[in-house]
Amino acid sequence: MERLEKSTVISGLIEEKKLKLVGGRYDLNTGEVTLVA
Repeated sequence: MERLEKSTVISGLIEEKKLKLVGGRYDLNTGEVTLVA
């Protein structure tokens, strides 16, 4: 996520409140996504 936030395009969209990044983990066995804080 840190790498994405360093992008000028991504960081600009975050500042403009047009984009929000959240982390998640995808379980291949169950297909469930768990949000990571």
